[in-house]
Amino acid sequence: MHHIPVLLHEVISILQIQGDSLVVDATFGAGGHTIEILKLYPDVKVVGIDRDASVIQYANNILQEYHNRFHFINDRFSNIDKYFNKNVDAILFDFGVSSMQLDNADRGFSFMQNAELDMRMSQNDEMSAADFINTYSEDDISKVLYFYGDERQSKAIAKEICRIRKIHKIQNTTELCNIIYNVKGKKKEGNINAATKVFQAIRMFVNNELLEIEHALKKLPYILKYNARIATITFHSTEDRVVKYWQKQNRLHFQKINKHVILPSHEEVYNNIRSRSAKLRGFVYA
Repeated sequence: MHHIPVLLHEVISILQIQGDSLVVDATFGAGGHTIEILKLYPDVKVVGIDRDASVIQYANNILQEYHNRFHFINDRFSNIDKYFNKNVDAILFDFGVSSMQLDNADRGFSFMQNAELDMRMSQNDEMSAADFINTYSEDDISKVLYFYGDERQSKAIAKEICRIRKIHKIQNTTELCNIIYNVKGKKKEGNINAATKVFQAIRMFVNNELLEIEHALKKLPYILKYNARIATITFHSTEDRVVKYWQKQNRLHFQKINKHVILPSHEEVYNNIRSRSAKLRGFVYA
């Protein structure tokens, strides 16, 4: 699937980029938001950050055309304070898994294609999805599926995982899907596959995604200029709760730009189904 940046025009509107600003795309991915910003603002410099080394190919393509105005950092966005010192005018966080990671069968993020159970956003990380489901206790697996995936049948799925792994190690996405379907059946829940919540929960836990978000948001005062703008795109209720809690705790310094959350239009969802759960929030650092 071709990568389509989510809520692109709405993000541009939130960030209100001007002059020779320094913009940070903290979740670079395939660089969709970065490319649009570079095209629209000829004096702006953009720094892209991504923990996944596989996206360097996309960064190199952008460097060929915008080598004077673009720089790429292969690191976690929670380490942003290493690279900036109160010199950032605008920053974008597009949380969650990227389209390229989902579409690459070898990464094991998707239940749509059979692959080893990996799900690591960085191949340098130690724990894979297979490590998690084959070694953690039934109780811990159940808690992860419930907390990160809102999976109502988390206990039954965790029990089935532990039953199967006594027989053989669970190594690929098809095996995990079959376990889930054994418990839940294959019928979709609304518009989503019965395996969606389980895969999401495991991915978020393995990559420590919520803690990454918390750490990054806490470091914003050390990297932003005053009146800098922040755009956050979340795809899951737990991610959104982290952002809302952070803003509430720091509302004197991070004020809401949009009173209500911005959702993708019906047209955008039609053209890009993966945008359906996106929520955009904007803040200004004052």
